[in-house]
Amino acid sequence: MNEDKKNLLISMFVAALVISNVLSAKLIQLGPLTVPGGVVCYAVTYLMTDILGELYGKETAGRTVIYGLLCQIVCTALISLTLLLPAADKEIGEAYQVALGMNGWFTAAGLLSYIVSQLLDVEIFHGIRRKLIKKGPKHRWVWNNVSTILSQAVDTVVFLGIAFGFGMGYLFDASLRGVLWRMMGSQYLVKVILAIADTPIFYLLTRNREKIIKDGEKN
Repeated sequence: MNEDKKNLLISMFVAALVISNVLSAKLIQLGPLTVPGGVVCYAVTYLMTDILGELYGKETAGRTVIYGLLCQIVCTALISLTLLLPAADKEIGEAYQVALGMNGWFTAAGLLSYIVSQLLDVEIFHGIRRKLIKKGPKHRWVWNNVSTILSQAVDTVVFLGIAFGFGMGYLFDASLRGVLWRMMGSQYLVKVILAIADTPIFYLLTRNREKIIKDGEKN
């Protein structure tokens, strides 16, 4: 059961990661904020690595991030190959090309921001945890939230900076720089809200931490 739970959490991480890349093609309007459709799914990936790190340790969380990178590379290759093949229906083929066609800047930005921010999340999570764990498990919200909020800031700046700042030239156009800063601010705000909102889920899924560790040691 312990191994099944770990594999399920890793599977949820990979599923949320892959789907977030697909859904990012759709922009969602949340009041005055415009964010990619994959932002909610992507937030789940941070929650999963935090839960995995809390239950199974830093090594498992870090290894999951690497698995995710490999899965993204494979998915990118498969999508690119499929889009290159001739479509039986031209209209549907063009729709898929628009939705799934990948600009090189966006692909590079997504992969780089992912690996940097996710590994940073794991490092910060366990760094804070080592210092505060002696005060008791009730402080789990600190390392859970601080690690995600800080690493999501890096993710936002790296992705938008590369994809829009350099790829689309926003950094080199004075009239568009303000748009870029607003995009970063709005997306980061939504990510912070999601990070705080998932705290009860983190507590719920790590409530039996000591039992899970003991079961794992028996196996």
